[in-house]
Order: sequence, then C-alpha cells, then structure tokens
Amino acid sequence: MGHSYSYLIASLPALQWNAAPPISIAQFLEDCQYVLLFSDYSYVAHPTLLLSESSSAEEWSSMVSEHSAAAQWREFKQGLQGDLARLRVAAVGLQIQNSWQYSNSVYVYNTARAAINAPHPLAAEEIIDVLCWQWLTDMAESCTSDRERLYVYHLQLQLLHRDHQLHSPAALERYQQIYQDVQQQFAFKESNNE
Repeated sequence: MGHSYSYLIASLPALQWNAAPPISIAQFLEDCQYVLLFSDYSYVAHPTLLLSESSSAEEWSSMVSEHSAAAQWREFKQGLQGDLARLRVAAVGLQIQNSWQYSNSVYVYNTARAAINAPHPLAAEEIIDVLCWQWLTDMAESCTSDRERLYVYHLQLQLLHRDHQLHSPAALERYQQIYQDVQQQFAFKESNNE
C-alpha cells in the first residue's frame, strides 16, 4: 500500500472541470516535496499530459508496476493517440500502420471519432480533454494508494491549467488568427488548383 499521505490529500483543493485551477502546479509540487518520500515524490512529480514528454518505458520500469496509475495512463494515452492516428489516416486514404496501439474501448474510439469530426481544432481539443478528465476521474476513484491518488491529481491539475490557458482571452485571440490564416491558405490552394 505504501506510505499514507492522507493529510496532504485532505488539504488539497478539489478540482472541477471548467473551473479555474485552485492551486498552481508549482505549489502542488512544493507541498508534495515537503511531505512525500523521495521515491514517491519522483513518481508523483513525473506525469505529463503528453507522452512524448515522458520517459521511455524502460526508464519507468523500475518505478511503476503494470497496474499503476502511470502505466494505465500511458496505455490510455497510447490507445487514444492510436485511435486518433488511425482515424486521421483513414480520412485521407493512407495505409494504417499495424504496429500502432489502439484503445480497447468503443467509448474512447467513438470520442476520438467525434474529435476528428469536430468543426474546428479547438472543439476537438475540448472533446479530447473532457475524455481525459473523465478517465482520470474514474482512475482517481479506483486508486489503491495515496501515491497513486497524488499522481492522478497532478495530471488533473495539469489538464485544468492547460484548459484554462487555452481559453484565456489572449489564447483565444491567437487561435482565431491562426485558424483564419490556415483557412485562407487552404482556400488559396484550392482556388489555384481549379
């Protein structure tokens, strides 16, 4: 079961989707560093929303079991990314790679399809973020140790901060500029191809 960090967990503010993050990631990590054992802190401080930023499976193998939150998060994200890639590739008529890992969930696949069919990229991001939030919420309820709960809390906190940044006025303005530029470029290419 590991060490108990129930006082730390009880002191953390509740996280709610579509609400402003109640604590900074830096403050969360500082609180964890003060209370957690070094090995537990190394585990809790590690998660990232993007798999490309996380360590290789070999590097993680000494720290996580196959049933840990970290391993389950990695499997979920790889499956989701595989589903998204498969749907994108099929949409443009290219060959699907058999080596890709797909999710084992019809719900994840259908949500990935909804994201691919979203009217614009920001809507697709929102669909994927809600799926990740729901998955992490379910994961938090099934955690069997405080270390795992803190790992999931860290991921949810990152997701809240990311969502908050994506919906800031400056980010939305920049998104609109980029999206309009891309639409104009496609319109220009299509008019030149006719």
